[in-house]
Amino acid sequence: MVVPGKEWKRTSETRPLVKRGNGRVGPGAGQIFSIGGDSNETLADLNFEKDWKAAAALLRRAAPPLALAGFEVGATLAFDDAALDALAASPRPPVAALAAQSRPWLEFWRAEFGVGHFYPFDLLAAARVSDPTLVACETLDAWIVRGKSDAVTLKIASHTEGDGEAAHGRGVASKMYLHVGDARRAPVARTATRKALAYCHSADPRLRATLVSALAGGAPPRPDL
Repeated sequence: MVVPGKEWKRTSETRPLVKRGNGRVGPGAGQIFSIGGDSNETLADLNFEKDWKAAAALLRRAAPPLALAGFEVGATLAFDDAALDALAASPRPPVAALAAQSRPWLEFWRAEFGVGHFYPFDLLAAARVSDPTLVACETLDAWIVRGKSDAVTLKIASHTEGDGEAAHGRGVASKMYLHVGDARRAPVARTATRKALAYCHSADPRLRATLVSALAGGAPPRPDL
């Protein structure tokens, strides 16, 4: 399950994360869900907020095993023209088609955010399964609980969506958060808890080049990727 870094509320320090002024922990003050590059944009957290009950249902299940990867890990996978060019040159027709399908998404990021890359978040799942050494994880507990909404720039979702406990976006006072840490310190009011899952917090520098190479046909990773 790939979850935006804005959703992570650590209860203890973790190396790649930094302490914020409100006592919670995230990828950095003012850069909770950042586009990166020359963009100062911080996005609304869409996936988890739109269906936090589905995430709660997953946490309540005893199986399958879960690995959670935050937005800050996905942001190490910035795909640009060079990455798509490598995929487009693949002898595998489905991979070349994937590159073609990705061009409009890259153009959207370029036009909307002024950056020449996008983050293929779901590739983290492939990396975790195919080569676990590419993504560093630790065993922690996870739970969901309501908290005060973080203030972020909402260029894409600058409005409130949903009703009642499902409301999220601009103007809501509180929302659900997925916390990671020691469940013994979790509040009694938590909605769902899962013990001992994998929290993936950082990526090997080889991650992007290795995945592009594997998708493109197994050629040695290019130095420019």
